[in-house]
Amino acid sequence: MTALDLTVVGLGLVSPVATTAREHVFVIRSEAAMHAGRAFVDGSGERLEVLHCPLIDPKRPLLERLSALGSYALEDALGALSSWSRRGQLVAQLCAPAAEGPLTTELFGACEQSWARQHQLRFGQRFAGSAGCYEALGAATDALSRGASAVVIVAVDSSANPAVIAERLRPVQRWVSVPPRLSEAAAALVITTPALAAEIGVSFGRLRHAAVAVGVGTDHDDEPVDGRAMTQLIRQAVATTSTPWGNVFGPFTVDALRRTAWHCGMVRNRHAFALDGDQRCVEHAIGNVGAASGLAHLVY
Repeated sequence: MTALDLTVVGLGLVSPVATTAREHVFVIRSEAAMHAGRAFVDGSGERLEVLHCPLIDPKRPLLERLSALGSYALEDALGALSSWSRRGQLVAQLCAPAAEGPLTTELFGACEQSWARQHQLRFGQRFAGSAGCYEALGAATDALSRGASAVVIVAVDSSANPAVIAERLRPVQRWVSVPPRLSEAAAALVITTPALAAEIGVSFGRLRHAAVAVGVGTDHDDEPVDGRAMTQLIRQAVATTSTPWGNVFGPFTVDALRRTAWHCGMVRNRHAFALDGDQRCVEHAIGNVGAASGLAHLVY
């Protein structure tokens, strides 16, 4: 587990149900999520369970789509820094899906170039997968120690494209009884040191620890999910606090594999959770957002 001392000074989130981080809090907590129309059909004309952001035409090419999603989230997150004197010293880190089908390394490189021009950012490391944002938090501390005024972590993923849909629905494993409800989202988080946050005059909270562990059972093998990795992560986190957790956010309902891992970890550490606490899955409302999942939950 990596110890952190970071202050959050910017939050951004866009998905099919809302266009800002603040809107997501209202829409999800009130259970008022209204999904965009399903614009994709299969070969027989049946509508597919694929959600898309209503701000972006579903016919737009994948590069334009991903760039637009990221820009909306970045605009939301960077608003408080518009007049900050150190605005030009921001370093950015991208969390994206591992290369698959049309979602190539070159595609996300083009997105980085677009965001760098639009938002005056200098992109550094790139991280893969839904947990990549937690690795990025550790790297952010290093970037701040090397002179960056703040670090912007942006995560983006989209299934609202025919080629991506074909890639992601094709290898549905035999243990998945219901295909995933595909979607798209972008999330952005701006973090800096407590001293520089005081300069800006904004604080959405403090980040104290981050950790990542890989379990033996994944989407791509036949190993049983035993929840050991999640159990260990929770135990490490419990050791850093003396009070039970009231609210916990994570992909509890995304699919059977993640649900099992979470349930095993929570039962084995049941003393860590308040009896009247709340476990909330953002993707239950916005759909399966892949590599944007981890940061979307953190921003929410």
